[in-house]
Amino acid sequence: MPEFAVNRTPDGVVADLDESALDTLRDIMAEEFPALVRAYLDEASRLIESMALAAACRDADRMRRAAHSLKSASANIGALGLAEVARQLEGQGRAGEFDGADDRIDSAKSIFQRVKARLAALAAG
Repeated sequence: MPEFAVNRTPDGVVADLDESALDTLRDIMAEEFPALVRAYLDEASRLIESMALAAACRDADRMRRAAHSLKSASANIGALGLAEVARQLEGQGRAGEFDGADDRIDSAKSIFQRVKARLAALAAG
């Protein structure tokens, strides 16, 4: 599965958000941007919890589906760091592998908190 074209810091860490993608979305969506952000944040939160539950229950297909949806939604809004972690979890779900899934889900939760704070600030004005 190919990696996203993600922004990386000089030490190779994937940036949480693609600011240029967010600027484009804000320009296109205008006054609808806050609603888009709220919808994304609600859906992403639900999908992360679904992945966590699926991993705990060892339900590979459910984990794959939730990760796939999170990957797509996150990439669309410019949350490429979260999309990358979701891509990895999707691959694990497809392979039926759970080793390291809990750590990746914890990483997704941490990234999501940073993304949520930044997006909420942007949506507020």
